[in-house]
Amino acid sequence: MSLEKTDAIIGKSRAETYRWTPVRRTYVPKKNGRKRPLGLPTWSDKLVTEVVRLLLEAYYDVQSSRHFHGLRPGRGCHTALNEVVEVWKAPSPSSAPSTRKPDDGPDAPPST
Repeated sequence: MSLEKTDAIIGKSRAETYRWTPVRRTYVPKKNGRKRPLGLPTWSDKLVTEVVRLLLEAYYDVQSSRHFHGLRPGRGCHTALNEVVEVWKAPSPSSAPSTRKPDDGPDAPPST
């Protein structure tokens, strides 16, 4: 990819005249003898896709909640589970609600 091609892609994107090219379809042989389809996009389409992804990520990453873990860089199901383990702790027995009635004395056994 030359600098001239990159500048042409930028110019077409700014003018909103960039057109995606159809994906080149090739067939890759499988172990069982059949073939599976494989789509190969052009390099310029890959470049534009990555630029759009970076722009959208920069725009929406700031607006989304810090608790949102889906489809964000450096976040996923493992970081969500780690946050649950850190934030949602089980109450300790000493902080459990008392089963005593207010009119019972301090030495009264808990009611069942």
